[in-house]
Amino acid sequence: MKTILLTAVALASQLTAQQAFPDLSATSTPGQQRPAPVTARALPVAPGQAVAPPRSGAAARTTAIGRMPSTVVFDRPRAGELWALGADWKASFDGRGTTFVPFFGSKAPRNFPLRIELASASVGGVDLALVDGEPQVDRGVVSTARGALTETITTAMASIEQAFVFEQLPNRGAVHVDIALTGDLVANATADGLEFTNEHGAVDYRKAMAVDAAGRRLALPIDWDGDSAHITIPSEFVARAELPLVLDPIVNSRPGIAGGVVETQGFPDVATLQSPDKSIIVWLRQFSAGDQDCFAEVLNADLSYALGAVITVDYTSLDWGEPKVASNGSARNFLVVSQLDLPGGPTWIGGRTVTEFGWLGSVLDIERAGFGGLPGNKFRPDVGGDPLAGPFGRGFMVVWEHPTTPTNHDIYYRLLTSSGAPVGPSAVLLSGDAQSESYVAISKSNWEVDWHVVWQRQYPVFLDEDIWGARVAFNGSLAAGPYLVAGSAANETRPAVSSPMLVQGFVNGANALVAFEQIFSGQYDIVVAALDYTGGVAHAINLSATEIGGAFALRNQIQPEVDTDGNRFVIGYIESTGSDFDTYVTTLAFDPAINTMRLDESHVQLGGTPGVDDFWPRIAACHSGGGRPSPRYIVTGYSPLTNDIPVWDYGGYVPGAFFSTFPSQCGNLTITPSGQPVIGQRITFTVNTALPSGTVFGVQGTIGLSSLGCNCNLGVVGGVFAPNPLSIDVPSTPSLVGSVFSVQGYGYSGANCLGLFDLTDTIDFEIR
Repeated sequence: MKTILLTAVALASQLTAQQAFPDLSATSTPGQQRPAPVTARALPVAPGQAVAPPRSGAAARTTAIGRMPSTVVFDRPRAGELWALGADWKASFDGRGTTFVPFFGSKAPRNFPLRIELASASVGGVDLALVDGEPQVDRGVVSTARGALTETITTAMASIEQAFVFEQLPNRGAVHVDIALTGDLVANATADGLEFTNEHGAVDYRKAMAVDAAGRRLALPIDWDGDSAHITIPSEFVARAELPLVLDPIVNSRPGIAGGVVETQGFPDVATLQSPDKSIIVWLRQFSAGDQDCFAEVLNADLSYALGAVITVDYTSLDWGEPKVASNGSARNFLVVSQLDLPGGPTWIGGRTVTEFGWLGSVLDIERAGFGGLPGNKFRPDVGGDPLAGPFGRGFMVVWEHPTTPTNHDIYYRLLTSSGAPVGPSAVLLSGDAQSESYVAISKSNWEVDWHVVWQRQYPVFLDEDIWGARVAFNGSLAAGPYLVAGSAANETRPAVSSPMLVQGFVNGANALVAFEQIFSGQYDIVVAALDYTGGVAHAINLSATEIGGAFALRNQIQPEVDTDGNRFVIGYIESTGSDFDTYVTTLAFDPAINTMRLDESHVQLGGTPGVDDFWPRIAACHSGGGRPSPRYIVTGYSPLTNDIPVWDYGGYVPGAFFSTFPSQCGNLTITPSGQPVIGQRITFTVNTALPSGTVFGVQGTIGLSSLGCNCNLGVVGGVFAPNPLSIDVPSTPSLVGSVFSVQGYGYSGANCLGLFDLTDTIDFEIR
């Protein structure tokens, strides 16, 4: 009890606007202690030590995303480009024509575009002069002035309608157009036009129609000579037509039955912003085997959609691979980065900024051969942001691996501004060891100081990778490293690293947490290592062998992900149950007082539908998007069988009611709590009176006050007097987790005790 009393006094010393009052406990005798109102605290955990069974309910909210656009969307990803996306097609437009890309199913080996280009036009045998135009879009219609005529494309979700508009005619002879239709599809004549097919699907070019300003219509045949389509409006129709005269065929996609019309989606990532809290989920849709498109959703704090439509980050012919995203607090935007690819060329690192309102910047070449970058391919980028708002906030840090030889990859990085502009003339080599290095990861945030970077390095023994790390400063300079994080005889792979904490100082204690796979004799485990600010490993445990007393140690756990709420860490991973893979999270803290890890919430299942595999868990703490400590984490992943992108709002603390009430009231006074009794958070207690009043803060106890003529109890012992309202900033001290405290209110205007004061009920709470 003495320790608890001292803790209460220490916590009370951090009260905001606390007044000095006599210590009531000095003249009171505690009664019988009340039972703890909520779950008992978890104990510090050493490797092999058993812990309590997992608790349910930590995932406060869950949702699933994956909306398709409900209308045709348009985008100019780069200067001079115009793209559109429908339900089962996408298309690009330029000064000469349209490239129509049908969706033939995610399993189609590649895209099969059909190029549609006006080759020539004539009226009464007189050739019309055609010029290259500039496509403009207005209310779903793309118009390109071609000189003697205007070419328009009217878009719909299931088709596009091409039209040639003649505002003037040099004579009233027959109007004839030749349209070049080129691609890798086989052309066949149909009853009303042409079809271009292969084993994966078909594109129809059909239903040519002449229409004049008076509404007269005439269906026209489409002739095919093996290279071009030919359409003619007879002179009889032209002679009496009211201008403008329009000729318009329809183009639509017909995916093969086996391919289906649902695009496979996966590989999500997540980032956050604070004040107001927003999160972004980015993911891929598989248009074909060689073309992945990138989409995004911005979510509110309650995981509802913040925008009216899905964000189409990129749906061009670029192949996006495993996108990553981070946030910038100053610009309140996000940067999505990816490994980009075009058929036949080297891969490069590109990206695009997205504001919290869904506004897109141009597609960026962050590191690309021939555009100021290193020669050859670049793989697997990751990105970290800066939460600092205001003039001193920096931008983004992007890291990736670059093969210098076919068997040796090195790690590079580049600093960007908040708008994605490069800082400095070129990429910076982070680690260029003689052994190959890969799977680089960077912390979601630099917490306004440094980014942590980790990667795996091949040891000069077959199937032995080690984990290395470094810190990069906010200005792009190397702050520390490279240094060895894990180098056992086992194979350590696929590391992840949290944002910095800093709440426990720059050197002592854990500054960040690294999680990685450890593979030995075919067994996959998750190992976590707490890094201090120098890069030294303060403590490491085999999480798989530790949580739940090692009850699931023989299961394979893979794909770790980690972040921090500013006080503790949450580890996400998937675990093989024997029939499928499910998503789990664990909350742990580093306790510098005992120099060890403690598990505060162990082996919590988020995704676990029987028979449905979960993959690719990704985590972003709300803390990483603004710096303010917050016990909320946004977790996402994907389920291939159901084609879903689930999103969870996970609280990194023991679930359950935050407060419980002990009846101790006399009079009409009430006390109302708010906030969360979680380390690093603020809680407030308010007594419902404007008359002289206050609160008492201490630990649980019951003291009868009948000797004072009161028909009520004091519900706090070892307490201190405090103001009304009372605000408590719970210290960021992991050892406080599980401690139970109490607050009771009083008012001097009451008449129930000595005719002088009233008491409220007592609010009990446990530090989570």
